[in-house]
Amino acid sequence: VGPSPEGDAARVRAVLRDALGQAHAIERAFVAGGALGLEGAPYLPLDQALSAWRAALLAGDRARRLALAELAALAGARAWTPYLVELARFLDAPELWAALERLGGVRFTGGTKLARWTAWAWALPFALDGAFVDWKRALLAAEVPALAPLLHPGGALDWRHVVWGGVAPGGIPALHDPPVLRAAEAGYLGDQDVVFGAWVDGQARAYPVRILDWHELVNDTLGGRPVALSYCPLCGSAILFERAVDGVTYAFETSGLLYRGNKLMVDTQTLRLWPNLLGRPLAGPLAGAGVELPRLPLTVTSWGAWRARHPETDVLDPETGGFFTYEGHEAYDLYRVQETVMVPAGGADDARLPPKAWVYGLRAGGVAVAFPVDALERAGALNDRIGELPVVLLAEPVPGSQHGFYPASVRAYARGDRVLARRDGALVDQDGARWAVAEDALRAGGVSLARLGGEAAYWFAWRAFHPDTELRVP
Repeated sequence: VGPSPEGDAARVRAVLRDALGQAHAIERAFVAGGALGLEGAPYLPLDQALSAWRAALLAGDRARRLALAELAALAGARAWTPYLVELARFLDAPELWAALERLGGVRFTGGTKLARWTAWAWALPFALDGAFVDWKRALLAAEVPALAPLLHPGGALDWRHVVWGGVAPGGIPALHDPPVLRAAEAGYLGDQDVVFGAWVDGQARAYPVRILDWHELVNDTLGGRPVALSYCPLCGSAILFERAVDGVTYAFETSGLLYRGNKLMVDTQTLRLWPNLLGRPLAGPLAGAGVELPRLPLTVTSWGAWRARHPETDVLDPETGGFFTYEGHEAYDLYRVQETVMVPAGGADDARLPPKAWVYGLRAGGVAVAFPVDALERAGALNDRIGELPVVLLAEPVPGSQHGFYPASVRAYARGDRVLARRDGALVDQDGARWAVAEDALRAGGVSLARLGGEAAYWFAWRAFHPDTELRVP
């Protein structure tokens, strides 16, 4: 009901014009569908039209795919948008982006355009069903045939949130038992170079970021134990796993796929897909069967600080047998100083922290807690609990940390009934006893407090895999 007859008439005319415009768009879509060979296009129910459209989209060449994108835009079929977003990973064409903009009513520009469209599609208010997942796996297999053996149906992997990272399986070459140098021989490193420091059963080894940026995975042996250092530069997460589980020693490669922005490893024995941040398989044989890689402590620090603490350490030799020189800056220097996320992960919308703020995460008894690394650095020593487990977190600056990298090294220990603090350069408890800080434990008077396996990562990544995480700021 309008304020006047004239107003009512104008409103009715506007509604009729809009309806007529929609009718013309649908008519054009029917004509386009018939021309594209979608049999019965003017008469198909919506679900059958979608089935015919996505089958044609999967099988079509470039021209046909662009015509099908235009068909979706003419019909105003917004529910078909996620299919076009997936196609855009393999077909970067102005016509495709224009169709998306008409369907979505939004426009994204710049180098993060695809990531922003992906996040937009994930947030649509309707479910992406099993038919979409099947179509997406078929698209991946068609465009990157080497992925086909990895695209297992079933399991706990939500394929809606899997994206291709731009390389084939093994395209980022893992290192296998790489050569090492004594500390004194590592002239290619400066004291400020960031390294991942590992100490296993008395053997210390440093893995420089300038090498890991190009390989992301190292299958190695430390202290006589098979280990895997898995590193996802996009999430900032480096984790040291034992790779011998239930009598099987796994070897890992890069799959070329990302899950919620996180690296998916693939084991060469069963071709299962393992997220770097979880260390358990989510797709493939035995996924969901309780197999999980035990975590080992890993320290992010500078080469100078690690070498001073462990003069006996060895370090990766840059002569890895590949074609990389590892000279100059690391491969992800620019990404580390940018505020934007390269691949959507589902946790970037949590405004409690900026998406790429560094956090240190711990899990115990089904409870996940993240601590801002810069706050831990200011605290020096923090006594807390993760569920029922009393813990202490010790942080110290990474000297000269460059290129937007970790601001502090963090080590976490199970503290029992001790309350610890830093005093005059020493770590002391409530009784005044001084505790020695080692990589595997805190020690005083014959008592040891074991090191815990936590990990530093970007906030968006930790939040994506631990949606119920607590955030504690000392």
